[in-house]
Amino acid sequence: MGYIGTSALIKSLGISKKMLYSLIDSGEVSIPVKRGGRYWWSEQEATAIVCALARKSTRDALAFDQEEKRYLGGKAKYSEFIRATAEQFCPGFESFADYFAGVGGSAAAFSDKILIVNDLLYSSYVFLQAWYASENIDMHKLSHQIAEYNRVMPGGENYVSEYFGGKYFGPAVARKIGYIREDIEEKFSCAQINARERAVLIASLLHAMDEAANIYAHYDTFKSAPVKWNPLELHMLAVFNENNPENRIFNTDANMLAAYTYSDVAYLDPPIDSRQYSDIYHLPENIAMWNKPVPKGKAMKSPRGHIKSLYCKKGAGEVFAQLVAQCKAKVILAALPEKQEGRGSRSSAKLTVEEMLAAMRMKGSVHIAFPPFAGGGENDAQMLLSYEFKKIPEQIRENTNLKGGLIVCCCGERQAELVDSPINFTGGKYRELERILPYFPAQCKRFWDVFAGGCSVGLNAVAQEVVFVDQDAVVMALFEAMQVSGSAFIREVEQIIGEYALSRSWEYGYAYYGVSAEEGLANVNKEAYAKLREDFNQETLQDMHYYAMLYVLLVYGFNNMPRFNRAGEFNLPVGKRDWNISMQTKLQAFLQRLEQRQVNFCPMDFRRIDVSALSQEDFLYFDPPYIGAETYYNRQLGWSAQDERELMALLDRLDAYGIRYALSAVRSYGGEANEVLEQWLAHGTKTHRIIRRDAQDAEKVLVLNY
Repeated sequence: MGYIGTSALIKSLGISKKMLYSLIDSGEVSIPVKRGGRYWWSEQEATAIVCALARKSTRDALAFDQEEKRYLGGKAKYSEFIRATAEQFCPGFESFADYFAGVGGSAAAFSDKILIVNDLLYSSYVFLQAWYASENIDMHKLSHQIAEYNRVMPGGENYVSEYFGGKYFGPAVARKIGYIREDIEEKFSCAQINARERAVLIASLLHAMDEAANIYAHYDTFKSAPVKWNPLELHMLAVFNENNPENRIFNTDANMLAAYTYSDVAYLDPPIDSRQYSDIYHLPENIAMWNKPVPKGKAMKSPRGHIKSLYCKKGAGEVFAQLVAQCKAKVILAALPEKQEGRGSRSSAKLTVEEMLAAMRMKGSVHIAFPPFAGGGENDAQMLLSYEFKKIPEQIRENTNLKGGLIVCCCGERQAELVDSPINFTGGKYRELERILPYFPAQCKRFWDVFAGGCSVGLNAVAQEVVFVDQDAVVMALFEAMQVSGSAFIREVEQIIGEYALSRSWEYGYAYYGVSAEEGLANVNKEAYAKLREDFNQETLQDMHYYAMLYVLLVYGFNNMPRFNRAGEFNLPVGKRDWNISMQTKLQAFLQRLEQRQVNFCPMDFRRIDVSALSQEDFLYFDPPYIGAETYYNRQLGWSAQDERELMALLDRLDAYGIRYALSAVRSYGGEANEVLEQWLAHGTKTHRIIRRDAQDAEKVLVLNY
């Protein structure tokens, strides 16, 4: 039987001498007999230590929570104050969004609310997913797995040991990190763990890396001559199985996300100086993503241009103003920077308090809030200052005592939002709604959206009932399936995306798939998309599953066009995008609007509209194809001058019956006039308004008969 010395033992196990002595003091490990004045450990005794470590890891489960995870700029210690401020300015709020969540410290006080949490770094996203996702996890399985990881001592070299061993970590610890990270990915790919369990294990590893790393505070660089290498010890996260099922976790740009999400309270805590978090946390980001790029330079950093924050660059004030302007919330809370050092040094402010206040003032009434004792005298439990735009409070002007402070913006009542089509339909009018809707009657009994396409006009019209008319029976049936299925349609879509292993950029980002946003995901999804398309074309039962498959094909397809060949087979090739945040939000808003309205879908030609069955309480909006325009509708169904004349005849009949209508039309396209339209406009009492000219020099008009 072989023996090993104490120094060699703790090195092989990746533990500290302090940890070994604590096991001895607790009585879990016996002291070996001294030989030659030194302790020598047998294989049996070493195994006993490994077992004791496993037991300790299990006992320590749930000991690691959000407050214990150190993160630059983290506001975990102020989370209760943030909660109290939210309750004061938005009583009874139900949802909370943190657009720069980091590892989730600020959101910890809002676990009883619907949470929207986001961070640009994937290494932060895994913590958010671990703590706040609603997917159930097996606590016992994870605790046991963490104990196994603490016990294992791999011998072979790997990606981490090759590039980071002897630099950021000791050689043995680097081998262990690489082994554990690869094992987590293998277990996930084999469905031994689910997505949230994967996130818990990765987060546990990243936290252990922070403790073991040979760094001063962050990963900008490593110590050149460490006195000793730190051991690696994983701990379980404080995670639970009762998170709100409506929680949403994102890994994307905050400005883009804010434009597509709504919450009662929104919390903004962007970086304010030039230190990029992608530089400070480059190594955790590398390990979390696990794409294994070749690191460069002395600090061994991997490519990270895609996660550089605009808030760390010149012009951050404009970026923040854009964020606040498009943020959809009743109350916005923005964290005051703890210090302001001008714009001279690397750590100086790129985003100033004055710029933040100006942006918030444009959104609504503004106040300043400080946590207990931070903003005033010792007797102040909390100081709330009304903010006058022309007079900046003195402590803001002097940039003192700002720790934990908040700018509070009360945005007023939420205005009714315009809802876009769930598919990117060519010729859709969503972008022109603000120009068109003011010309429509304030209210009508029944609104007809003829040539409905993506249905964006009728969805936003004010009427007791909306009738969508379009010759494309497939699209009408798709929307009707969405209407009938409701939220079950979303679940079916999620299941199909998972079943065919299509990309999930909204969760993992483009870098996870080894591509940029500009390159897109076509090559990533090509085979899976082809398989889905093949299976769809073999479907015979046109049920919810059939239409969910069609929707996924449209979303992942080229330009989202509903294209079928003469044999009736769907033949659209794969596209560059997937079911991203924008598309998800559109579908959710579309389904909610359908629930709120009385809606009917009519797959028929416009010529079948029975004018005699209408009343003066009906209002019809027409958005026909444009003669000469290269659109999907023209290529598939055709639109000729004769079709245009027959439409004009229908409009004249409506006029004769005293029924109001509006027509979107093109007077000229590419320098050529629409002669049929011009001749028709020359007769009668119709009025028209020029809506806009586009890049193709098309003069678009709205024709009214009232």
